[in-house]
Amino acid sequence: MSSIGAVLLVGPGWLGQVVATRLAALGASVATLQRSAPLGVSPGVVALTGDIASASSGPEPLTALQ
Repeated sequence: MSSIGAVLLVGPGWLGQVVATRLAALGASVATLQRSAPLGVSPGVVALTGDIASASSGPEPLTALQ
C-alpha cells in the first residue's frame, strides 16, 4: 500500500466527511476547512474553521497537520 500523506478537504459536505473519515482510517493526515464549526469531528480528522476566500477570516494555522 502506498503512503497517502496529508490531505486538506475544503468545504466538505456530507460526502467530504465520509471521504475524510475513510482517508484517516487508511493512515492519511486529514484536515477539513469550513466556514462554520463542524457539528461533529471524526477520529483522526482535524477540523479547521475559516474562509479560504477571505484573508481576514482565513484558516487557523495548519500546524496541526505537521
